[in-house]
Parts: sequence; C-alpha cells; structure tokens
Amino acid sequence: MIFEFITQFSIFNQGNPDKYAYYCKLQNLAANASDLLAVSSSDTPSSVAQRFRSNFAIFVMKNHMKAYFKKYIGTVLIVAFLGTTGTSYLFDQTVMADSQVGPTAVLQVSPTGGSIQTTFTFDASLSTNARGSRGNLDYRINFEYSSSSFTTWNSVSQFDYTYTQSGNKKVILDVRDRETGLTDRAILSLNVGEKLSWNAEIAVSPLKGDSNTSFRFQMQMTSDLATPVTDYEVRWDFDGDNAWDTRFSNQHTAYHLFSKTGYFTPKAEARDPSGNTVLVFGLGEDNTELGEKREDMILVARSGAPDANISVYPGVGIANSTIFYLDGSDSVDLEDLFKIQYRFDFQNDGIFDTDFSSNAKASYIYPLPGTQTAVVQVKDKDGHMDEAYIMVEVREHDTPPQADFTIRGDGKLAEQPYSKNGTAIGTTSTVFSFSAQSVRDNEDSSTNLQVRFDFDGDTIFDTAFSTNKRAEYRYLKIGNFTAMMQVLDSAGSITSVSKEVTIVANTDPEAKLIITPLAGTPATVFTFDPRNSRDAQYRNSSLRVRYDFNSDGIYDTKFESIKSRRETFKNPGKKSITLQVMDPEGKIATATQQVEIYSNQTPVAQFDISPREGTFSTNFVFDASKSLDPEPSSGKLQYRFDFDYTGPNDIEYDSNFSSNPIRKIQYNQVNKIGKIQVRVEVKDADGKTTTAISEISLHWSSQYIEYFRRKGVLRGYEKGEMKPDQPITRAEFTKVILETLDIPLNGVKFEQRFTDVRKTDWFSKYVLKAESLGIIQGYDNQTFRPNEPVTRAEALAIIFRAFEIPSQSSKKVFPDVAMGQWFTSYVSSAYESGLIKGYTDGSFRPHGLITRGEASKISYLASQKYDF
Repeated sequence: MIFEFITQFSIFNQGNPDKYAYYCKLQNLAANASDLLAVSSSDTPSSVAQRFRSNFAIFVMKNHMKAYFKKYIGTVLIVAFLGTTGTSYLFDQTVMADSQVGPTAVLQVSPTGGSIQTTFTFDASLSTNARGSRGNLDYRINFEYSSSSFTTWNSVSQFDYTYTQSGNKKVILDVRDRETGLTDRAILSLNVGEKLSWNAEIAVSPLKGDSNTSFRFQMQMTSDLATPVTDYEVRWDFDGDNAWDTRFSNQHTAYHLFSKTGYFTPKAEARDPSGNTVLVFGLGEDNTELGEKREDMILVARSGAPDANISVYPGVGIANSTIFYLDGSDSVDLEDLFKIQYRFDFQNDGIFDTDFSSNAKASYIYPLPGTQTAVVQVKDKDGHMDEAYIMVEVREHDTPPQADFTIRGDGKLAEQPYSKNGTAIGTTSTVFSFSAQSVRDNEDSSTNLQVRFDFDGDTIFDTAFSTNKRAEYRYLKIGNFTAMMQVLDSAGSITSVSKEVTIVANTDPEAKLIITPLAGTPATVFTFDPRNSRDAQYRNSSLRVRYDFNSDGIYDTKFESIKSRRETFKNPGKKSITLQVMDPEGKIATATQQVEIYSNQTPVAQFDISPREGTFSTNFVFDASKSLDPEPSSGKLQYRFDFDYTGPNDIEYDSNFSSNPIRKIQYNQVNKIGKIQVRVEVKDADGKTTTAISEISLHWSSQYIEYFRRKGVLRGYEKGEMKPDQPITRAEFTKVILETLDIPLNGVKFEQRFTDVRKTDWFSKYVLKAESLGIIQGYDNQTFRPNEPVTRAEALAIIFRAFEIPSQSSKKVFPDVAMGQWFTSYVSSAYESGLIKGYTDGSFRPHGLITRGEASKISYLASQKYDF
C-alpha cells in the first residue's frame, strides 16, 4: 500500500521538481516501511487503512519528513489501489504534526498554598490539543519533581495529592495528544508548610441555569487560628476571566447573574487579617450533572433553545496549507447538555459541508486567501437550532517572526546579570527575568505573537505558547545552560533563538571590620566600619551586617544594610566586637576585633605663647596643642581661652569650647598695659577639665607706637612687630619728627650737604628738609651719620628745635646731667614741661640710646602740647 501511495504521490507532483525529489526519498524509505503497515493475508483494506492512519504520522516523524508534509500535503488524501482498481479511501485526519500544532499544557492548583495537611487539587483541564480542543489528551503528573516519579498516562485531567513533607515543590505536568503522540509540559511551583492554618473552598448553587438564574456563591472556610473566619476577606471572579468582579469584603456569600452563556470555572481569593492570601478556583464539589469533563464548572445556557458557540485553531493560516480546526463543543443546551447535533459550513456559502452528527469538531483547508467565515449550526432533540459564526484569516504566504529576548537578574549580583547577546550570570538563588518584548512579525502585531521558553536547554519547553512575553525562572543547579525562546505567529510559523546562562556556586562573604579608635573612655564614640567586607557574587549594597558589642554571644543588632555604625561603652575593660556579614542567600562570615575602654583621667593642660612681649599691633599666638589626655587615642580634647584672667573670681572666658587648640589675638586697650594673665581650660570627651595659666607683657609705649603706626609714621617688622626697645637711628628719628609735624617734602631738591647722604637714599629728602629748617645738624666733618642711633640728649635737642620749644630752664634735675652741658637746658626744660620723667633710679642717661618706644612717647607728648 505504501508503494502505491508513493506512486500516486509522484504522479500528482511530476510537474514540481522539489516535490518529485521528495518522492525519490519516499521510495528509499518505503523499503523500511514494514513496521508501518505489516500487511498480512488476513488484512482487509479497511484494517490496512486504519493502521496506516495511526502509524503514518510516526513514520513521517521518525524519518524527519514532517516539515515537508506540512508544507506540501496538510490533510492527506490518499488514493490506494488495493485489490480492485478504482477503490479509494479518504483519510480525514492529519498524518503529521509539528511543534506549532502540538498540545498546550496548562496546570492550575487549588489552593495555591497550604501545608502537609492540605489536599491539593491539580487541574489540567484547560490544556488543549493541536486543534485547540480539550479532547483526545492524556495526562501524567510528577508532584515532587526532585524526588518522585510521574504517574502513568491516563485521560483524567484532575489529580488530588497530599504532601508528607513541607518545602518548596516543583510540580511537572506532561500532556500528550493521543493522535500525534506529541507532548507539552507545564511547570508549577508550590509552597507547602508544616501546619495547616486555614483553608477555603468554593460552593455554588445551583450548578446550572440560564441568564435569569441568580447563582449563589459561598466561600467555605476552615481555620486553626484564634482569629474567627468572619474576619477573613473574600473577592470573586465569577466567570473565571481573571478580572475580579468584586472587591475584598468580609461577606463570604455573593449572588451573580451571568450575561452570557457557557461553561464557567469560578475563582475566588481569600485573605486573612495578616494579609496572606489563598487563590481558590473551581467547585468544592463535583458537578456530576455536567459529566466528567465539566466537573469543576457551572453551566449557563438559554432556556428552551441550544446556544451555539464556535472556535477555530489557528485563527490565521496559509491557503492550501494550514489545517483549520473548527470546534463547536462549547455550544450548550440546558436540557440536553451534550445531546445536541452539529454541522458546519466552512465558507458561509449557505451549503453545509457536513451533515448533522454528534461530532462537534471538523477540519478544513481553505484553497484561496482572504477573510473567510465559518458557521456551526446546532440542533437539540426537539429540533430547536442555533448558529454561531467565526472569522478565519487565510493568507497567501507568511514570513517567519523575528525572535529575540533578554535575560535580567535581580540586580543584587556583583556582576549585573544581563544578557542580550552575551551570557547571563547568576547563582541558584537568582530569579532571572526573561523578556521577549522585542519579537516582531511582518504580518502580525507583536501583541498577537506567542512565545514559550525552555530555560535549561533540555528540549522540553517549561512554558506553553502564550501572548505573555515575560517569564521568571530560578536555576537549581550549577553549570552552563542554553535558554531557548520560540515565537509563534498566527499562521503557525515558528522562530527560535537561544541565550547562554551560567550559574555559579555561591561562596561565603568576606567580613572585614575597621574600628576607630581602638581605645578610648566611656565617652569615646567608636566608629565601626564594615564597608570593606566583600562577596564574590553579590554587590556590597546587597550585603547585611549585625554586631555583638558585649562579647556575650548575643547579637545586639539585627541584620541591616551594610553601613558604618557609632557606639559608646559605659564599662571600662577590653571588649571583643563581633561582626557578621550575610549575603542575600543567607551565607554568613564573621570578623572579630578588640577595643579597650579606659577609666577616664583628668587631662593635662599646657600652652605656649609667642611672642610673650609686644605692643597693640603684636599678634599673640596661644597654642594649647601640647595639652594631652592620659587615655590613649582619646584625641577629642576641647579648648577655651580667657585672654585677660584676673584671678579666682574671674569666671568669664573669652571663647567657647572648641576642638581648635590655637588662638591669635591683638590687645589694643590702654588699661591692659603691663603684665596680662592668660588662662586656657581643657576638657576631655568625658567632660573632665583642667586649666593652665601663663602671662604676656604689653610694652609701656604701646599706645604711643600704635598712634604713629596708624598715622603711617612708624612701620612694623615681620609679623607686625614694632620692636619698641630697639634704638632708633638718626634718619628714622628725622622722618618721625617731620611726619609728626606733617611737614611736606614737596620741592626738596637734592644738594650734597652731607657726604654720607646720597640722592638714592630713602631718607635723603627727610634729612635735607630737616637741615634746611634747622631741625637737625651735621657733624664737623660734614657727615650726618644717618644710620647711627640717636642719643637721648640728641633726641631732646631735635624735639626742641622741631617744635620750637623754649629751653630756658637750667636747673639740675638729674644727678647724671651736670650743669653747663650743651644739653642741660633741654633736659631741664623737658622735665619741667612733662616731656620726660627719667628712669626709676632717678637718672636720665643723656648719652644712652633712645629706643623706638621712648622716641614715640616724647614725640607724641610734644605734638600734643606744642604742635599748633
């Protein structure tokens, strides 16, 4: 028979070289076709044909020819010449299958969470076969994929199971099409606890009705908790369309009128007062009135007449190629249930292509492209009829979709797990997100494209084809995996693309603790810094830490994000500080370090002053940085200063406590002339204080020097020092006198009046002006000696001449000033006018050198008394 089929196939396709070439391959394969037919003398044509129907698909798939038959044949019409020439048989089922027309596995569980006391119901009834129908399927299930085996294949789509051990369970459902032998797999994760806390089931009354029936929905709840079940909340999805029809409410009973007919699986979600939820779908009791295939559903139908419904799979296909499977089995009749008749009009031309029968399904290949309309007509036993229509898109050709997807991790890994063209990296705890949002197709909208994933490269797809382009997966083993995504367009074309995933072992983190300081007192604030801790797999930001500060083995903090912490210790002694670092997978590393707490002692205060003598323009620097705290590594001293301490009754300080041990200050008060005491108070971190006292000296001439400094007559040296006890030169004193009298230098022309005064000397104009006014005189050898110091007697003579002070007195005032000296009258007159007082020993020392301070004072007094 197979040879006769091949012969007829070659005759039909001699004009097509590609098809004819395939005929040659079929001839070669026919020699090995005995396992396909195994024809014996007792076989009849019908028995051979039946065996051919059941075995031909296997023959084609085993010999890798299914792609060709899909492309060129579709539903195969075979003319077999058996016995009598001209006898023909029509085989109306497909004899091939490919991945896009295999079954689709769907697995649900109720409840979605429970314990080892819970009976879980696993429901595979929403799975469909190659024709989009729920018939002709077998099922098997593995309730604990890691430790148990599959059940045997059977047609039962619901499974009850009670677990004996708690934990996270991986449940695998395999679905097989009886006609093609193709399978699909669905995977479900389930968390099973040790103890049953509470449970819920749905009860509905009545179990069938029409659009006028008020269906009563009730959530039946049990609980082992003290909280009464009336405190639990419920929300409803009456028709199971995944859109909630009510909000959460404490009312466990609800009523609903259905606006459309059909079979419905209700769904509800129950929530306890703590916010935990359980999803429940299907009926708590079997709806045996609807038969085995509808045991978890309720029926809503029109009263009196049947209600026709039709579906098609696929909805889009290619002319002369795609087999469209039409299904009217969702048609309902309240009285007759499944006892209705069906017939189909594939092209809506008014001529039904099948007769009324109990067969609710049919298939058809459309010969021409375009939008077609298929019709199903249903009839009950009383002759009442109804029709339903569906649109079918038939295309002339189809291009495969464009496939691409990305893999992302949870963002906690040290190397961000991201893959577009490279390898995604993670651990056995990483939850990878797979996204196929970038799939495209020339004919279909991307929203209509369907995708499925094989996460671990075992060629068994872990998800069914769905328009949901996102999925999550956690790999439970270490190694390299190839994740595959397939995209399916509406015409059945499939494109595959793969990405690499590497799963590495999670190692322990590395704990590192830096403590600053390592010793202190009860008031010391210790900083604990764990931020140098590391992990080979995870980012630092995802690590968490906790501390045991008391060396008692009991942790004083909870695990928290890694960051520095500050603590103090009340009791002296050595402390062993323990740090634990935990990564997101719960692996822990420990680091221990010691700190020492000392009993607090009084700090030692001391400070330096530089300089110790000065004038109002002097910058006095007070430095207490040599103060110390006897406790090691304290380093937290505070300082405050009193710059004019007057004794034990003086409690006022001129500055507040600060960590700055250095202060700079200038004194400018006349009443502060002489010795001034300065006090510093030092305080440690524990609040203990101590003081140190020292003193400075403000020069008696400070106010006079400051007067001339502000006028610009005298200028200071480095650091503002005025050097009041330094002798003043003849040139300097000449300048002081002229500028004190505000005598201008305009018009002074240089003349060589003195051999030691040059034109380029800074003092030349002062000297020439003073000489022309008779204020100064040179020596007999025509010199002025500008850089020699001035004697006290010479200074008085210059002052008297400059300010035109009469020198009429010739009394003997000082024992070291004899009568008849050239300066005697200057000294006597100056004393009587109050310009001088002499030294404390009663002398005047006329030949002694006058200092900058003395010159400033006598010049100031003269200007105040005689400068008009």
